[in-house]
Amino acid sequence: MSAMYTFYIMFTCWGCLFLGSTKDPYYDSEAYRKDGGDGTGHWFYEKQEDIEENARAQLRREELIEEIEEKVGRLRELEEASWK
Repeated sequence: MSAMYTFYIMFTCWGCLFLGSTKDPYYDSEAYRKDGGDGTGHWFYEKQEDIEENARAQLRREELIEEIEEKVGRLRELEEASWK
């Protein structure tokens, strides 16, 4: 008999938690949806990955610009040295 009560309590708790989470008005609100929320909870991590990828791309661009400027500087030095 105690197994039946245990099953009933576990099923009731699961049902309350599951149904309670699907009826949360916050997830249907504009405050959640405006930031890209899609109701799954994974949107935050996807958005964070996009932000990190953009930051890495910007860093790579800056590094490439610095490398190009360095090479141009060396070429100018070589040109000046060849003129003398």
